[in-house]
Amino acid sequence: MNIRIKSITPVPDKGIVWVTLILRGESAEQYQKEKYPLLLSQYKEMGLQAGEIDAETAERIADASGICRAFIKGLTSLSYGDRSARELTYKLVQKGCSKAHAEEAVCMLIAAGYLRESSAALREAERSVAKLRSRRRVEYDLRAKGYDASDADVQGYLDEVDFDEVCREALARQCRHGIPEGDERKKLSQKMVAQGFSSSQIKAAFEVLDAQ
Repeated sequence: MNIRIKSITPVPDKGIVWVTLILRGESAEQYQKEKYPLLLSQYKEMGLQAGEIDAETAERIADASGICRAFIKGLTSLSYGDRSARELTYKLVQKGCSKAHAEEAVCMLIAAGYLRESSAALREAERSVAKLRSRRRVEYDLRAKGYDASDADVQGYLDEVDFDEVCREALARQCRHGIPEGDERKKLSQKMVAQGFSSSQIKAAFEVLDAQ
């Protein structure tokens, strides 16, 4: 099998180059043309030139192209909103990337500054608090999405949030049609506990509502 690079076509505005390979066998029927996208950084690192190459180099081009495709898909995904490294890796695998290519692409996105988990986790925590969620629920949701809930910036922010007030607002929203009594009040209290608020927070919140 003879393998050669037929052409290398840069696409500067997309930060990639297209590498076209021609594979020829002994017969005329054994002819194959393959096009692989590579990131400019990959292309420069590999030092590719038009001409004949060996099978190992062709395999390296195909592998690097898989990472390139995963990188581009990851970049597109991040343009729609924050994701943790774990969440983005999972999404890329769902989109057809191999796990190895997805993991390498995510590492490259982190190194390039496109994926900043600490700041993304902080924004996610802020969104959760705005939805009137308890601290325990905020931290649980962060972990569920692959973020480090113990991140210093996240914990610093949560320390400043008045979750007693959050509980009062959340309870007031549940009682907008009237404050329940008896069994209905107990059910609502149990619901608030399930959402991560403490019994003392809920009791204090009811006292405020009852006094209004």
